[in-house]
Amino acid sequence: MKSKQIMNFGFGKIMPPQKAHVIAYFIQKGRQEQESLAFYNYYSLKNWRNSTGEPIKNWKTLAWNWIWNNPFNQQFKPS
Repeated sequence: MKSKQIMNFGFGKIMPPQKAHVIAYFIQKGRQEQESLAFYNYYSLKNWRNSTGEPIKNWKTLAWNWIWNNPFNQQFKPS
């Protein structure tokens, strides 16, 4: 069991994710820390469950969809 946890570490399957890992992922994708915190807080409030109430299995997939559906960083949005 422990070796399976090590194998999954860093691939988005450890739930809930650590906030630092989410921030690092967003920064690696060229996004701002504020956006990563918005994502983290939003899904933390939902207890890391999807719209049908099922537990999220891979937060990185969810984060990628978040980024894909919000294509512009805060720095590009008009003030």
